[in-house]
Amino acid sequence: MPQFQIAGQYYFITADKKIYWGAVYPEPIQSPGEAIDIAANSSGKLFIVSKTYKDQYGNKVMKWNGSGWDDYLPLIGAKKIALPAGPNAFPFIVDNTGRLLYHSGNFWVQAGSSGMNAISIAACNYMKDISGLPIVCVINGSAPTGGGYEIRRWTGSDWFGLPGGGMTIAVATDGHPWHIRNSTSIYKNDK
Repeated sequence: MPQFQIAGQYYFITADKKIYWGAVYPEPIQSPGEAIDIAANSSGKLFIVSKTYKDQYGNKVMKWNGSGWDDYLPLIGAKKIALPAGPNAFPFIVDNTGRLLYHSGNFWVQAGSSGMNAISIAACNYMKDISGLPIVCVINGSAPTGGGYEIRRWTGSDWFGLPGGGMTIAVATDGHPWHIRNSTSIYKNDK
């Protein structure tokens, strides 16, 4: 179940694709709409990959407007989404082909070199790195390694390999990625 916390509020999607938020579970508030993935940051931005089919690349990306969901333009298909820190942050997405893209403020741009097949993506939604870049990590399904697949981190222009391998990834508020290996062991990467 994808889940995020902002200012004491948890945002999550249930198995039946319903969107909820609330400070205390089990009495969350249901949001309108349905989604397959959700991303939020500490500045209060909230995005989803909706359950609504867009094209062969995936489902519609939408942004919360305070009372409902607006299409995030230009329209693009996605299956996963991550949102870095900051009030001016733009989302990173993964489409059905495993391609990574980020929003430049006006249009979608391929994030780094081709050949990546992202199977998991996560961003630190609380802080940026010391260079002011968003902290975004992926699991690259094109590169098997011990424990699953290689871990990569965004450099601002391409993806840098990190030690270890995993199947899924998250990034903590301190900027360090955590990953689950194919043995179901959980590891923190201090790089």
